[in-house]
Amino acid sequence: MLHVLAIVGCGFAVVKVSVYSIIGQVTEDANSHSSLLSTIEGIFMVGVLSGYWVFTAFIDPVDSNAWLNVYYVLAALTLLVIISVVIAPIKPAIKGQKSNSGWNDFIAMLKLTYQPLVLIFYY
Repeated sequence: MLHVLAIVGCGFAVVKVSVYSIIGQVTEDANSHSSLLSTIEGIFMVGVLSGYWVFTAFIDPVDSNAWLNVYYVLAALTLLVIISVVIAPIKPAIKGQKSNSGWNDFIAMLKLTYQPLVLIFYY
């Protein structure tokens, strides 16, 4: 069970970092950036709070496995999010910027974790 929670946590972290990265690509200025970020955070909180009710709606006292049907709803919502990301107007990388390999970018990201401010949030 612990490995499932670790996988879910890692997936959550990757999605959250990806969303934050895309926000800078789809907004034009600081005001629209902060507005979109606030909207996304608000929708996230609504999703977290409504999760309890969504799972509860699928509980059936007669059929103990009926709550598993909630995953069809979650899969449909995930598909909706994937479609939204695919049609989002994401700008290409800045021309003239030197592109690193994915491995070098990953190493650079790991180096950021050793910054003092990041370590404060870790502890």
